[in-house]
Amino acid sequence: MDTYKISNKDNRNYKYEYIKDFKCRVYKVEGDRKNNFRMPTDAKTFGVTARYLVIQLRVIQSENCTITIQLGDDAGNHFNFAFSTLSCKRPSSSQMCALINLPLVKDKWLNICFDLQQIAADFWPSGNFQTLDSLEISPVCFIRDIYATNNPLTPDGNGLDLPKLYSLPSGIASMNVLVPDPSAKEANQPVKSKIPQRITPTSESRPTRSPKIGSTRTSTRRTPPSTSSSDQSLSINGIGSQRTSQKKVIPSLANHSKKPQSPPKIPPKEETPPPQKEDEEEDYSDDNAFGSVSPSDRSKLDIKSELPLGEEEELELVFIESLDCYYCPTNQQYYQLDAH
Repeated sequence: MDTYKISNKDNRNYKYEYIKDFKCRVYKVEGDRKNNFRMPTDAKTFGVTARYLVIQLRVIQSENCTITIQLGDDAGNHFNFAFSTLSCKRPSSSQMCALINLPLVKDKWLNICFDLQQIAADFWPSGNFQTLDSLEISPVCFIRDIYATNNPLTPDGNGLDLPKLYSLPSGIASMNVLVPDPSAKEANQPVKSKIPQRITPTSESRPTRSPKIGSTRTSTRRTPPSTSSSDQSLSINGIGSQRTSQKKVIPSLANHSKKPQSPPKIPPKEETPPPQKEDEEEDYSDDNAFGSVSPSDRSKLDIKSELPLGEEEELELVFIESLDCYYCPTNQQYYQLDAH
């Protein structure tokens, strides 16, 4: 198996010392949040193109740690992935960094296998995996070895599928951890907006009214009898008065024997459906989870030199190499801290 060894013995901040309980030499990463284990120690980058990164790690009980991996794409862009054992409901990402929950078993040696290509595809919206540039591990934990390879570990390998150079001593048990976990891929999806989309009804979905049977009314108005003036006879009596007599013409009952004719039925008016509107999707992604300041705008950042009093042990810090400072996703502040 071809591997690329990343950890070395000349780390300037930590000693590679033998621990009797583990039967091997390890790095003991301890101290405050500023005392991180960083590789490489200089300003250079690895430039490793292997797809998988394996870290042999042991987290101390009742403690937490954060693993920050910086990847680069073919366009020269860089993106930081911070995997933290601190519980968070769902991962969040911005243009520069992503914070991802990493639940780990404590007080046991773990062979954590990071699929860098899949991680970039899930959490890097505008980039693709090209190289592994650097990594940083915050206290408190033990580190045995770190290497890159093109052959992944198996979920049930329990350390038996490790290369011979990185196998643990006899009697020291370990387990494999795959990141991202294929069985929990759906739970690690970025947050989506819960606001329902507006749907415009169309003519196909809108029901049309149909006329009810027998709803047409017919008029049965009876025509009043017509009266015609009859012959008027004028008679002049001896007194000289005039009398006018009129004959009333009784209408024939034959006219009412016929049934009234119903008016012609008018077809129902078809409703013209409103013009269709395209559904407007609104983007509610949280692009400002870690800030949207370009790496070239360091002069516009409010970089603080000290952490808030009483919160040194609670804040998670992520090193932004392009800005040469630390970023805290909790309070969204930048800090320039001197390494101890």
